[in-house]
Amino acid sequence: MKKLLLAAAAMVCLTSCMNVGDFGAYWEKAGIDPQLLGTWVRVAANPSQTRERGYPIGDIMRVTERNGALEEAFTVDGKPSPEAPFYAKTLAVGGYQMVIVGPRKGFIERYKVSPQTLQLCAFDHLYLAPFVKTNYPRTFNLEVVQGEVKVNLFDDEVYRIVSNIPDTEEYWDCDVRSERVP
Repeated sequence: MKKLLLAAAAMVCLTSCMNVGDFGAYWEKAGIDPQLLGTWVRVAANPSQTRERGYPIGDIMRVTERNGALEEAFTVDGKPSPEAPFYAKTLAVGGYQMVIVGPRKGFIERYKVSPQTLQLCAFDHLYLAPFVKTNYPRTFNLEVVQGEVKVNLFDDEVYRIVSNIPDTEEYWDCDVRSERVP
C-alpha cells in the first residue's frame, strides 16, 4: 500500500510540474537559492491533506549543495526514498522563483520560500494549455500534448512565456507546503 501511495504522489507531481526535454543553456544560468538549504518536513496545506488520503505529510526533505546544484534527498516513513536524490537549481523567471530539476532533462516548478515555510506551486495544465494555445500558437519549443504543456528546449522564448503566465490561482496550484526543521 505504501508503494502505491508513493507512486501516486510521484505521478501527481509529474502531471502538475512542467516536463522539460532539455534545459539547454538555462541549466548553467541557474543558481542556488541558499534559502532552500536545510531540512524540511511536509505539512498539510489544508485540512483535507492527510496521510490517510495519500499525502506525504510528515515526510522529510533534506536539501544540500553538491557540485554546484541542490541535492534533494527524501525520507519516507524514516527510510530513504528510492527515487532520491534529485539534482536541482533555482532560476528567476520573470517575477517567479523556479526550481529546475535536471540537469539536462527534467521538470520545472514554482516555489515560494520564507525563513520557515517552503511552498511549491505546480502548473494547472487545465488553464495553462489553453493559455499557451491562445497566446503562443506558433511557439516552437513549448507544446501542448494531451492537455499537458511540455517544453522541448528551455530557451529564451519559453522563458518569456513562463514569465507571462498570470499569477492567479487558475494557473498555479500552491498546495504543497513544508516547514523548516531546526
